[in-house]
Amino acid sequence: ETQDKDQVLCALQYYDSLRETFITYRQFQLSESKFCQLDLPSFYEKQHIAVSSMWRVCIDFCEDDSSSGDGRIVVSPGALAACMRVDSMFSVDLLPRTQAVVTVGQAQITLLNHLSLTGKTLPKELKFFTLDKLAPEEQPFLTLTLENSFLRSYVWSSAVHVQSGGSLRLDVLSYSFLTNSCLLEPTFIDASLVRQGADGPDKPSCVDCIMTVKPMFVHINQSIIHTLNVAYESWQQVSDNVSDSSSGPNLMCIKKSPVIFMTNYLICNDTLETIRFGQVGTDENVLLTSRSMHLYCWRSHKLSPQLHACVEGGKWKWCDPFTLEAEGSQVHTIHHENHHFHFMVIIETVSATQKLITFSGLLSIANCLSEDLEFRVIETAKDKESPKHVSSHTLHSKYVAPSYIGEAHGVRVRLLGTPTVWSGEIPLSYERTRESMLVKIPLKVKGESIIAWCRVLRQRVG
Repeated sequence: ETQDKDQVLCALQYYDSLRETFITYRQFQLSESKFCQLDLPSFYEKQHIAVSSMWRVCIDFCEDDSSSGDGRIVVSPGALAACMRVDSMFSVDLLPRTQAVVTVGQAQITLLNHLSLTGKTLPKELKFFTLDKLAPEEQPFLTLTLENSFLRSYVWSSAVHVQSGGSLRLDVLSYSFLTNSCLLEPTFIDASLVRQGADGPDKPSCVDCIMTVKPMFVHINQSIIHTLNVAYESWQQVSDNVSDSSSGPNLMCIKKSPVIFMTNYLICNDTLETIRFGQVGTDENVLLTSRSMHLYCWRSHKLSPQLHACVEGGKWKWCDPFTLEAEGSQVHTIHHENHHFHFMVIIETVSATQKLITFSGLLSIANCLSEDLEFRVIETAKDKESPKHVSSHTLHSKYVAPSYIGEAHGVRVRLLGTPTVWSGEIPLSYERTRESMLVKIPLKVKGESIIAWCRVLRQRVG
């Protein structure tokens, strides 16, 4: 410990005209009782030789300038100069013939997904839906930021020395909230490449490469994995669809390729009503028409991940909030005056990072006939009012119509495209439809009709 107190850490530094600063060349311990001689590189090792017209020695040196400078005087500059011997020389061969430096304060490289060149075919279970066009066709998903980067080059007659470095950061778009997630925290990377020419039979040509990476911190979560996965699928599709850049994209291939869903949530409206929904606590208001599908991202990461919804027939009154965490069916009711609008929120897991949310009514009507039909729902009467007929809807052959939101009392049907009378009422109450029933569908010719079986199936939900 006594010896450590008698020694002072010093640094031999030279002025680099390219960097316009002093660079530490060697560190050594200065002592009153011990002789110190610095180990300097040989003339052959040009990448380690420093040539400068200005040199200095820093006394009581510390790497962290903020922690040094306590004000003490260890040794006077005159005493230091008196105890030092400097052997210097000059040789033209030591001077680089060419020196060059390039510095960039900040540079960003952004990768994008080009959705206009990806597939358009929906999966079989979603073939009746139409994807809305609210999502932008070009979506940046990864940003590489390079700060304080540099490239320095020194060229001698028989050697070349190239240095490069900078601070690297990677950010990935999170499709949960449309915010950037840090994949790689800012990390300083320094690289050096030296090519030394042959200098006789004992010293052949060689290449020396060194790379130094400061502590690196990488963050990986489900959101980042999801983004990188869908981006890989998107780029792979674009590569297949635009295999020949001279002839442009293959439109037929794009049409047949499957759609890539970029977001974590797919929200579908399987009702006859127009639905609005949004995140609770925000002013978000997404309009979703019948049989439409929306790629959803949360509006804010600072608020609870809950949705609420409303329907046009309910005068846009919001239902109670609900979450999207657990799979299954949830039944929600909107009360407006004397009317009650019931709808289900069906949550299904598509993959480890994606969920399908479907808005559905409590009444679905399917047509198993070979003829196209149209149907009209009879709403439940209130108090002494007579049953109310709502607008008619198309029911194609071998087709399931969008579900109905509201309290239905019965249904009437007729052939599509012919101004015939409606069939008799098909009751929906449990007491009146315990078994299958015959329904007479009038034809255009008077007195003729189609007899069809109708069966009401019930399923407990919630």
